[in-house]
Amino acid sequence: LGAAPGGGASLAKLVDSDQNKETVVGIDLLHMEPVRGVKFLQGDIRDEATQEKLSKLLDYQKADVITSDAVPDFIGDKFIDHLEANSLNMDVIRFCKIGLRVGGNAVIKIIQGPETDEVVDEVTNHFNSVQKIKPSASRSESAETYLLLRGYQQS
Repeated sequence: LGAAPGGGASLAKLVDSDQNKETVVGIDLLHMEPVRGVKFLQGDIRDEATQEKLSKLLDYQKADVITSDAVPDFIGDKFIDHLEANSLNMDVIRFCKIGLRVGGNAVIKIIQGPETDEVVDEVTNHFNSVQKIKPSASRSESAETYLLLRGYQQS
């Protein structure tokens, strides 16, 4: 999710140990240039029509892994941007509940702030393991970090 411009989708395909076995689907509101071995779906994951198209691309199977690098359009107000990112993250979590197989894993980009605990509490209820990770390439002053979620449990 949040696949444009395509770097994350390319990385996901590289991680695929059997280059022709796994289906990698990139989804974004924006257009994405083609990436070899990656199917692209332009749309909003909150939209049922987009969810149905994704389901067809996955042969009506649930995903093993969902990654979200999605962020809303920022307006420059850190608090409002954080709240908008939180809202989007809650949408991603709702999507995991319908699109991720039991035992599956997810990675979600978050923008840390006063409401971060709401997102962490929600994923803690649905995953066996929740870990915050900050990539070394991320600036130390950046509020951007990721949640590594392992072992999805249906509730």
